Amino acid sequence: MTEQNKVVVVGLGEVGKPLLALLSKHYETVGVDLVLPEHPVGKVDVLHVCYPFEIKDFVGETARYIELFKPALTVINSTVAIGTTRAVAERTGAKLAHSPVRGKHVRMLEELSNYVKFIGPIDAASGKTKKPKADLSEDSSSKKKKKKGLAKLNPF
Repeated sequence: MTEQNKVVVVGLGEVGKPLLALLSKHYETVGVDLVLPEHPVGKVDVLHVCYPFEIKDFVGETARYIELFKPALTVINSTVAIGTTRAVAERTGAKLAHSPVRGKHVRMLEELSNYVKFIGPIDAASGKTKKPKADLSEDSSSKKKKKKGLAKLNPF
């Protein structure tokens, strides 16, 4: 692959900021919080949604970010009500997945580095989206862990 994968993380709070820090070690990343980027971002492979579900119109806000960045895949990393990911998919027609947050928010950077990040695609097409891969664990060179099936990553 000649072009570097681009990842956008929207919501730079307790989950988004550490996720952005880890992803930026492996990919070209853009973090978005209250202010949109001044310049066009270009082709986006993965959009990570990391803002709270409690915001006004979570589905509508997420749909607006999908329309703005047009990612190949959107991963909702927020704790959301049942049916929310499907509602976003139906509204946008986009490829979506949900990834539950695991770990304590106060130690999120450490927790993301140590836990396997599970991702559930909304449908088969979303699951087959070509996604960038990398090992975000702090000890990514450990062959022993990989042999035991504990290799960490693909946070997409």
